Amino acid sequence: MRNHSYETLTFCRFLLPASLIVINDIAAYICGFYFGRTPLIKLSPKKTWEGFIGASMVTMFSAVVVGSFFSPHSYATLSILNLKIIAQRIFCSDISNC
Repeated sequence: MRNHSYETLTFCRFLLPASLIVINDIAAYICGFYFGRTPLIKLSPKKTWEGFIGASMVTMFSAVVVGSFFSPHSYATLSILNLKIIAQRIFCSDISNC
């Protein structure tokens, strides 16, 4: 098991999610400003579906890029091999037959 520094754990547990919230807010504003036509909710008339969907896509992309770029540790990113293992466990009842 690797020895993880306190600074790396702080980044992965606090700063990365906090930065993604900021990225989400900024992306929602920009996507809603440029592409927004359909109101999301009457309570807040400037929020749009286009801003919501655009911000979701930008945030997911940013999570992968920022997480893999700033974290040299394998526990912070999800590799293709891990995705294959997860898919096999979900979709195959008997692992030996997959």
